[in-house]
Amino acid sequence: MKQIICAAVLAVCTFGVQAQEKKFHFGAKAGAQSTTITGDEEDVSARIGAHVGVFGEYMINDKFSIQPELVFSMQGADSDVEENVFGENYKGEWVKLNYLNLPVLVKYHFSGVKGLSVGVGPQVGFLLSAKQKYTTSVEGVTTEHEDDVKDNLKSIDFGLTAGAEYELPVHVFFGIRAYQGFMNINDIDNDKAYNSVFQLSAGYRF
Repeated sequence: MKQIICAAVLAVCTFGVQAQEKKFHFGAKAGAQSTTITGDEEDVSARIGAHVGVFGEYMINDKFSIQPELVFSMQGADSDVEENVFGENYKGEWVKLNYLNLPVLVKYHFSGVKGLSVGVGPQVGFLLSAKQKYTTSVEGVTTEHEDDVKDNLKSIDFGLTAGAEYELPVHVFFGIRAYQGFMNINDIDNDKAYNSVFQLSAGYRF
């Protein structure tokens, strides 16, 4: 995984060096997001997280561009699970998943509305860490737990991302984006679990 990450960083940096020659733009972005886990997981709800990253955009022509990104993303879901097993009460709190995501978008720039663009493309995610918080209660004694569950999940996620951006004349832009994972990230049983993310971003394009 380290080799893939280094290659991605090198690619972005190489594009940046060639910016003047190839109509390439480099930038950074950050924002808030609502994330959850879909699939067979029923007792979950959305969790608020954040993301921050860098990108490079190569203009193919006036209407189309390709934009690879490198983004740190705080994902996961809040848990609503409550059950009693052999006299022990279990209550789920949350699952926190930190990913390093590499989306590559093909973007269309509207000529009639300067600064407005839409994009769609694949995204690969590398799981950096995974923690789960829950409480157990036996005979009135409540105990909080926070476990490392990275070994229970697949190290790679894959899906499709799409969204829209509007850039001001001062090169500041605002974006909205949705991601849906296609790969089952559960690695311990047959239950299916997929990452789902809705993002709001702001950034600057050099």
